[in-house]
Amino acid sequence: MDKCLNKNEARALIERFAQKQQGGHFACPRCGKMTMDAESVTRNALSRRATVHICDACGMQEALEDMMDSITPLAAWAIVAAPENWRMEECAVSNGNMRGANMSKDWTSEDVLKLTCPVCGKEFQREDMDFTRDCHGITFRLVCFDCYDKVMGKGYDGAYYTEADECIEEDY
Repeated sequence: MDKCLNKNEARALIERFAQKQQGGHFACPRCGKMTMDAESVTRNALSRRATVHICDACGMQEALEDMMDSITPLAAWAIVAAPENWRMEECAVSNGNMRGANMSKDWTSEDVLKLTCPVCGKEFQREDMDFTRDCHGITFRLVCFDCYDKVMGKGYDGAYYTEADECIEEDY
């Protein structure tokens, strides 16, 4: 997607996402990778560019950019390039031209992306789902609340494994 937001529109989009970020697990808005701490968004780095949490690697990158006096603009962030990945439909195509979407649009339940629970196969909004954990506490998969209790009944999701099962090479 072509860049469709200017600096101020990008900042507004990121600030709107920051409010939404407190209520769920999302990819890092700066790099787009799923490296954010799922337990609590406040365990992640706070951006120096906008009031939003970013992954630790991006937090370190921003610190290095400040030290080198070379700042990546907000318009270059992953959330600005593809806001639909964060369910932040900000860019719209109108007559072949990119424009900022109407900020006051009333969203309905039909506009919200539905995700399929891998256990029961039913569709749910992201807010009605939670991540399970494997036997080492690592995020495993996203399931609906009803299935979460069933799956996590033994304390973890998936099969029990040890480091020996991961086949890590000796020189790793």
